[in-house]
Amino acid sequence: MKTVIQLDDKGFFTGFTTADESPLEPGVYHMPGGAVDAPNPPELSQGEQAKWDGKAWAVVPPEPEPEPEPVPEPTIAERREAMVASPAQIRVTLWQLGLIKTVQAIADADPKAAIVWEYATEIRRTNALIDALGSDGFTPEQIDDIFVYAMQVSV
Repeated sequence: MKTVIQLDDKGFFTGFTTADESPLEPGVYHMPGGAVDAPNPPELSQGEQAKWDGKAWAVVPPEPEPEPEPVPEPTIAERREAMVASPAQIRVTLWQLGLIKTVQAIADADPKAAIVWEYATEIRRTNALIDALGSDGFTPEQIDDIFVYAMQVSV
């Protein structure tokens, strides 16, 4: 029995294995697939690999880390979908901006809006009733700003 070098299919060192001596031919060894009778590989640093080229060892440096894929900026629709605030957060924000009476009047003018304004457990920016504020003089960007601010309010 003899200790030999085990390589992968690309010639990289994977470890040691043994070759058995032939019972019919003394001094001849049966090599396992992918094994070579070669000197021990060199000492390696972190991430390096030893590669056998048939004559000598080469030290292969580690592959550089790939650049992370850039994360695309969310679309306006995606940002608005993520805008959710509690009724208390919205009301405190509107009060701080001096708009609470204006929005209350808008809600009171529409029975469905009044119910949502009174009983909702969360207010989503994408709710059609919120978009209806645009017809009452609020731009979509102003509504976005109200939500961004409201989501930061502690209640």
